[in-house]
Formats: sequence, C-alpha cells, structure tokens
Amino acid sequence: MLRLVRRPSILHAALFALLQMALPSIASATSWFSMSEGGGSLDVARAQPPQVLPSDAGRALSELVAFDGGAFAVYEPPRGTGPQCPVLIHGDDWQPVGVPREGWEDRRIQAAVAVGGALFWGTDFSLMEIVEGRAVPFVEFGDLRHFAVMVPPPVLHYGGVAQLATDGAGNVWAHGSGRAESIVFYTHRDRWLTTYRNKPLPRPYPLGWPWDVPAEVIAGDPSRPGLWTYGPARDGADSVFYCDLALPGDPWEKAFPQPRVAFPRADTAIDFRLTHTRTAVPNGVLRPQLIRPLLAADITGRCWLAEGAEGAATVHVFDGQVFTDVTPPPELLKGSQLRQLVCDNARGELLVATSVAGVLVFDGAKWSEHPLNSVLPTVKDTGMKPVDRMAVSEDSSVWVATASYLLHWTRDDEPQ
Repeated sequence: MLRLVRRPSILHAALFALLQMALPSIASATSWFSMSEGGGSLDVARAQPPQVLPSDAGRALSELVAFDGGAFAVYEPPRGTGPQCPVLIHGDDWQPVGVPREGWEDRRIQAAVAVGGALFWGTDFSLMEIVEGRAVPFVEFGDLRHFAVMVPPPVLHYGGVAQLATDGAGNVWAHGSGRAESIVFYTHRDRWLTTYRNKPLPRPYPLGWPWDVPAEVIAGDPSRPGLWTYGPARDGADSVFYCDLALPGDPWEKAFPQPRVAFPRADTAIDFRLTHTRTAVPNGVLRPQLIRPLLAADITGRCWLAEGAEGAATVHVFDGQVFTDVTPPPELLKGSQLRQLVCDNARGELLVATSVAGVLVFDGAKWSEHPLNSVLPTVKDTGMKPVDRMAVSEDSSVWVATASYLLHWTRDDEPQ
C-alpha cells in the first residue's frame, strides 16, 4: 500500500490533481493509498477498481454498504450498457474483489443491506445473500398467496425488491417493486422453519411476514424490530408510518422498548401492526411534505426526514410526538442538494451527504462540517465537494463515494 502524508501547506485541490495523474501508474500495483489528516486517516480507491474494471470504464457507484470488516459497492455500467459490477472490499488488504454471480448477471441489483457481517442484495427477481464471496439466492419470493406466515412457499411467483432495510433485531425488510409484495425476513437461522406439517423440510426456510404500509422510502429501526416509512396517508398528505415486528410472548420483546409513536399501540395484533394505513404521527401535528424524501432512523427510536430536491434542503427529526426542524444553516449548506442521511449510532450523530458541502454532521445540538471534509476531493476551480453515496461502519469510520473515488475515513481519537 502506498502511504502519503498530507502536509497542511499543500492545497487539497493540487494534491488530488497530482494523485489523479499518479494513480494510473499506481493502480498496476494497488488501487489504494492512505493519507493522515488531523483527527483521522483516509484510504482512497479509484472509482474503477483495476482488478475488476478497466481504468477507463467510467462507472458510477449506485450502492454502498458498510459491514463488519469492509464495504460492499455496486458499480453501474458505463452509459447504461452491460452488467453491473458488485465488489467486496475487506479491511485486511483493502483490495476490491468482484462478487461472482453466475446465472444472475442479468438481474439488476436494486438495493443492498448488511446485517453484521452478512450481506444481502435485492434484485428485480429475488433476494440474494453473499456467501463465501459468492452471490446465492437467499429466497425467491413474490405472490404471498403461496407464502403464508410460518409456511414455506410450495410455489414461487417471482417478484422484485425496490428497497432493503435492517432493524435492531437483525431482520431484513424487503420493499417489493411493482406488484411484488413486501416481506420482512428473519436472518437468524435459529428462527427458521425446519418442519412443515410434522414433516422435515429438505433445508431450513427463512420465515417471512408480509408487511404493507405506505412506503415511498424506508428505514429500519436500529433500536428494536421495526421499520419506519414515509408515504401518502389517508388524508392525501404524506406522513410517517411504523411497522412493529415485536411478537407477543417473544422473549426478544422484553429487550426492546415499545416505539414512542401514536400508532401502532402495544395491544394491537401483529398482523395489523405490519399492515395498515394509520400514520404514526399524532392528530393535529404538522407533517413535512417532501418532494424527494430521505429517511434515516437512530438508536434512540427517532426518525430523521430530509428534502432531497434541489434548492429545497430541509431536515426534520420525529421523536414519536412532534417534528422538529433542524435544517443546517445556509453558511454550511452552501446551496447544497441533500443526497443521503446516515445515523452514526456509536456517536449519536446524523451525517448528511451533500452535492456541494461534502459531509455535514449534527450532534443533536449544532451542525458542523465532518472532519473528513478536509481531505475530500474538490471540483476544479470551485469549492464544491460533492458526495454521491455514504455509509458508516460500527466503529464510526465513514465510507464515501465521489465521482472519481471511493474513500474510507477512520477517526483517530488518540491524543496527537
């Protein structure tokens, strides 16, 4: 690995211009280099990993997920032609490695999510899991007439996955695309079905519960088994909804607090807590109406909403009772479009990826620039530091995708 130490006197733009010229020759040996800066260190990769893609592929990154020990990324084909390229990046050597998916190349990856060290991605056909570096079907699902709760499907009508989320109990929530149903799956194998009608099954089946609430965007609740969504309510305005998967009598239920929302109630039946059109917002509370909603949830049981439309940036936090406007000040936003919300639950912070101002961070009291902004690439002849995608690891290290780089920033809290 090539290690470069940035000197404070060197301009960021000049440094990255130099690195861009140097990287093609460096890439033949390794695709990564490292930098140290103030309170953290930075690992940088070209957006086109040479082990997987030609250096001139010009591919954009559409999915970025952090997991225990690394990250998973999906690169789009140049000019919309050809297959996507999924890669794994492990922290032991930082080398991007392609994920084989023989027989599934034509299935588009729509979303990805990590549960601890396990990785799942949703396609227009099924839900896949990465096992020993290869993509294998986790479950192929569709018509719930053949997928009743606690019953494996004897016949499968395939359906697509539009969005994925995971919650505090390690469940995977799949939001169906088109006419496909939405299902939440247990990923813990000790909760899978091994017998059916007193007969052993050929293999354990993942158990799934259907869920159906208005959902334009979704975010798993990291504090308990549940899901936040944002979508149209009965009154025609958009609102926040909640799916509660805590099962009555389940020993896990005692480990999780009831959600602080107006609905669902603790005494509501499980099927109604997962399939309803009742908003989680109390009557009379004003709800943000968003054109391009962004949604995230934190470990305290709150959800965060932001407007991702250009020129209309707002951020609100919902605590189960009211929405509080916590929009960053204009001097930090710099006219940015908000692109993604991510909660760093280890530090109790909200991170926001922007089109101009890099990454902004809210600590619950004030906004500031994230420390990694000091080493983000800057668009030539501008002060713009656009961030396309972002993911946060459990150790609060941050993965950031820009137009030309995939960066991994690690916080250094040791005294300097």
